[in-house]
Amino acid sequence: MSNNQMDFDNFEWTDEELAEIEKWDNRELGAEEEFVRVVPKSESQQIDEAIGLKTIRLRLRKELLEEIQEMAAYKGIHVQTWIRIALMKQIHESNLA
Repeated sequence: MSNNQMDFDNFEWTDEELAEIEKWDNRELGAEEEFVRVVPKSESQQIDEAIGLKTIRLRLRKELLEEIQEMAAYKGIHVQTWIRIALMKQIHESNLA
């Protein structure tokens, strides 16, 4: 398994981990002025590549997005966080089948 792959055999996040993910997503962590600067697009792409991230655009039915928003709110996490978790769980479950 490479450094950028998750261990899906033991995939389960604790409430504390979810809370920390949410802090990053809503910019409570990592957005302090001392740590933030605008970087050239090429450097931003290198950072994303180094940590295994890829930005995507996603079109969803309004009704589906509303359901996702409700579920994320129920869990107390950001919508993007909920989508990321849901996708990773689905992939994990599909690989077990």
